[in-house]
Amino acid sequence: MSGSVAGAPGNRSPYAGGVDWRRTQTKCCPTNPGSLHFGNQNSSFIDLREAYHVNKFPAVLSLLLILILPAQAAVVLTFEGVGDLASVLEYYNGGADSAGNSGTDYGISFGPSFFGLVDQDVGGSGNFANEPSASTVLLFQSAPAVLNVPAGFDTGFSFFYSAVTAITGAVNVFDGLNATGTLLASFDLPTQFNQDCVGDPTGAACNWDPIGLGFAGTAYSVDFSPAAGVVGFDNITFGRATPGAPDPVPAPGTLALLGLGLAGLVLRHRGQAQLTTTRTRRIAQRIRLDRAI
Repeated sequence: MSGSVAGAPGNRSPYAGGVDWRRTQTKCCPTNPGSLHFGNQNSSFIDLREAYHVNKFPAVLSLLLILILPAQAAVVLTFEGVGDLASVLEYYNGGADSAGNSGTDYGISFGPSFFGLVDQDVGGSGNFANEPSASTVLLFQSAPAVLNVPAGFDTGFSFFYSAVTAITGAVNVFDGLNATGTLLASFDLPTQFNQDCVGDPTGAACNWDPIGLGFAGTAYSVDFSPAAGVVGFDNITFGRATPGAPDPVPAPGTLALLGLGLAGLVLRHRGQAQLTTTRTRRIAQRIRLDRAI
């Protein structure tokens, strides 16, 4: 079934391939130490284990920070809050969607063809089910369909999708803005929109599969244009090859304990450094006295 969605940006066709993203009567399928040098080149080298233990402190501290603090967190866009049939636009870039709704500012800007679609189960226009997060997904009906991330992202890119038509090179990640530069990753999406659906059966696009790729370099844009009109997307994830929930933020109690632990290490390091300095001065004095005798 084809047709236009009333109020949809650009009077878009709801979906292609015989499936209308709006709710219809269609039901889904059942579905180691060192030495310390004193004075001039004729002076002695004295083995001081304390110096080794003190000097290794920065490395230990760095290791602790690497183990405890997470790497740059992945960003996950769920599109919850974007209006039904509203163009996403600057919703995730400090601005708003075409309906005036604003989201978290991640510095991610969407071209005008992308819009949000809300499940009819909660009063929207969407003919889909079992969406990965709450009730809103991302759709677009015309090319170009490019999102830009001026600050860039690395490591990986991933998302959930529901595809009515199989598409080779459906989504492409580039190292330049506006789908320019070197292609870093490309996704082929098979048809699976109504396969093995379980859970909510009241939507035609009832199967959402995760897909992701890792890549080297820094990406600045993603082009979805080949998937126009035949693929829905959700939980689009930047910085990780597995889509899903945002990385957890350490609890305040964990951060407080980390702070106390680091403070203790710093104090212990200072105490050892002072003790080593005192011992070093005494040894140097003894060397000078021995030479005087």
